Amino acid sequence: MRFPKVCIIILNWNGKELLKDCLSSIFRLTSYPNYKVIVVDNGSTDGSIEWIKKNYPKVDVLSLDKNYGFAKGNNEGIKYALKKYRPKYILLLNNDVIIVQEDWIASLVMIAENDEKVGAVGPKLVYPDGRIQHIWTIVNPYRPQFFITNFKRGEKDSEELSVVKEVDALCAACVLIKRKVIEKVGLLDESFSPFWLEDTDYFLRIKRQGFKLIYNGKVKVVHLEGVSTKKYAGREDITEEKNVFIIQRRNMFYFLLKHFGKVGFLIQFPLILIDGVFSITYFKPRRDSAFKVLFLIKEAVKQFAIYSVDKKCKRKLYGKYVS
Repeated sequence: MRFPKVCIIILNWNGKELLKDCLSSIFRLTSYPNYKVIVVDNGSTDGSIEWIKKNYPKVDVLSLDKNYGFAKGNNEGIKYALKKYRPKYILLLNNDVIIVQEDWIASLVMIAENDEKVGAVGPKLVYPDGRIQHIWTIVNPYRPQFFITNFKRGEKDSEELSVVKEVDALCAACVLIKRKVIEKVGLLDESFSPFWLEDTDYFLRIKRQGFKLIYNGKVKVVHLEGVSTKKYAGREDITEEKNVFIIQRRNMFYFLLKHFGKVGFLIQFPLILIDGVFSITYFKPRRDSAFKVLFLIKEAVKQFAIYSVDKKCKRKLYGKYVS
């Protein structure tokens, strides 16, 4: 087997303790001989940069002046890697991922190398207790449930999930992407900052260019999930910059209009509105439901108006990252 260059990009924000397990597992277990680790630091204040330089001097550290969120932080890392190393593959990896098998990179690369039409490959992500955290995402707004479904989330792992198959979308917590895909599709859409749905958006854009997204269930990694998000934003914080509910719903509207237009948006809006009062995910009433419903109506009207105003405006706001 050939071993094309892989650049692993790890985005970090005040995650020194997470990096200890993440980097240790990479360098202890990875058997693949041709990879480079790049940590993009989003303005950490916990000594992350100093710790990396002391303990892993071979790791490149790209230090940003503040927390720019998931999309821009990873974009900076991708641009740095492509310019300095010209790898055939970029591997995005969250700092709360722990590697548990030696051939993880080799197995992902092998799938990508075997088919020119494969654009990205993702592994099976599990919780520390072994339950499924993410394998693939089903994306479909034309149904009476949320437009994205994290397939088998929370269920017990099984042999039937250790398959290799083409899927709707993967998870950017750990995903291998071909350089030629990035060169054709572009970078992550920073309009989704600080976080959420930027990866699903990117995977749909990859598919739109004719590439395949492949889930490789023979590769397993442990994902703690949401650690940086919880540090940054709180579900009970009512400020728009920090509230998870607000950030997610704003990005939902943007995602729906961008990919599915008015029809997809209007089909999903009643469900999103109901979820503002009673959580469809957790099956319980929400706190501050009046505030949440008012925000949803206001944001929906705003984004729908922007999208509808004229074709020039639509291209400017929704077409910039759409191939």
